[in-house]
Amino acid sequence: MDISQLFHTLTTHQPYNFQIQTINHILNHKDTILRAPTGSGKTETAIAPFLFAKTLQIDFPNKLIYVVPLLTLANIAILNHL
Repeated sequence: MDISQLFHTLTTHQPYNFQIQTINHILNHKDTILRAPTGSGKTETAIAPFLFAKTLQIDFPNKLIYVVPLLTLANIAILNHL
């Protein structure tokens, strides 16, 4: 499976090009800053590499600290991924 297929399985929609590029950068251990509009899928993009690494058999950290500026955004992220 490639990144696009894994992303679609995770989110039920096709990834944008910036999401595929960012996920690949993160999976290749490159420092990455992602700047994108509200609602464009930044949370899925940040979390996806940690979920995909095992499927792709990539040596990758198994912990993620994801910080958002508002409690509301954190709650939305949790609700969308349960």
